[in-house]
Amino acid sequence: HLGIAVWTHPSVAPISAELVNAALSAVLDREQHPLLLLSASGTHEVGTIVGCLRRLQQWSLSGAIDEYRSFAAPTPRLSCEQFIETWDPDLAPPPRAHPPPWFESQCARPPPVR
Repeated sequence: HLGIAVWTHPSVAPISAELVNAALSAVLDREQHPLLLLSASGTHEVGTIVGCLRRLQQWSLSGAIDEYRSFAAPTPRLSCEQFIETWDPDLAPPPRAHPPPWFESQCARPPPVR
């Protein structure tokens, strides 16, 4: 449980890379499965995390945004789309020692160019 509050409430901090990275660490740790991603609105918070996961899986930006919009309709949030766009997959935590098999098969990250 990450204790994510509703991001549109005035007293809650906006979307942060730290929060998304913490959620992705849980998603990519097979030891924590089965896992349920759930948010107050049911779309925006989880949709943003999944959009970032898709970027980590090397989906195109347009594909990740289109998937977010399809689940967030009829009210997708521009702030969520902008976050997915500007989030840097290279700064995401690497998968733990036991990544889920679906991640390994869907994502072959090339080594960074130095």
